Amino acid sequence: MLNEKFYIEAENAILIIVDFQEKLAKAIKEDIVKSTLKNITKIIHLSKIFSIPIILTEQHPKGLGISLMEIKDFVDSE
Repeated sequence: MLNEKFYIEAENAILIIVDFQEKLAKAIKEDIVKSTLKNITKIIHLSKIFSIPIILTEQHPKGLGISLMEIKDFVDSE
């Protein structure tokens, strides 16, 4: 039996990608960064299909760098 109370409706959803920045990513093992980027791009793609708004946050970009370009470019692409 499906329980509809756990369904997410696109019009009531938002995707927030928090602080996946250059210097922070350098502190993480490369294979983990690659795997996480792959998953993030999948989620971004699905969010675009369902017209779910996307927010990309950056904590102290002067010190930690900007969000990874792979993410920024994918968010900005049509």
